[in-house]
Amino acid sequence: MLGRVLVGFDGSADAEAAVRMAVGLAEASGAEVAVAAVVAASRGEADEDRRLAFAIEAEQLREQAAAAVAVCRGAGVTGTVEVVEGDHPGRALLAIATRGAFDLVVVGRHGRERAMHGGPGRVARVLVEEGDLPVLVVSATGAGGA
Repeated sequence: MLGRVLVGFDGSADAEAAVRMAVGLAEASGAEVAVAAVVAASRGEADEDRRLAFAIEAEQLREQAAAAVAVCRGAGVTGTVEVVEGDHPGRALLAIATRGAFDLVVVGRHGRERAMHGGPGRVARVLVEEGDLPVLVVSATGAGGA
């Protein structure tokens, strides 16, 4: 039985499909869903530029993730949003999952490079290879995993 499901979110179609999948699983099991977005930490030449870039992108992802969480609430599932800064999205999600005692991590097959800078499957591979939690990889097109 699932108690807590973490969804890695970057605004991509696959991330939105991951939220829908997590909500379906949560409906069936009574679990809560947490949506986490990781924004690249190292951008811009100066600290002020990096802070501004983070703030802009974090707000955009927070709004998109909040819309995703509204889907959770519409389905009667408890949902929360967290936006964090990190150099590697897979490791940041792994830290969130470990800290939050999640039972499952759901991620999209392909991410948006700008927010979750990594190639297809990179985040999922880190979660699987470096973590010890079950990982579900979802595609908006229904194609296979990472």
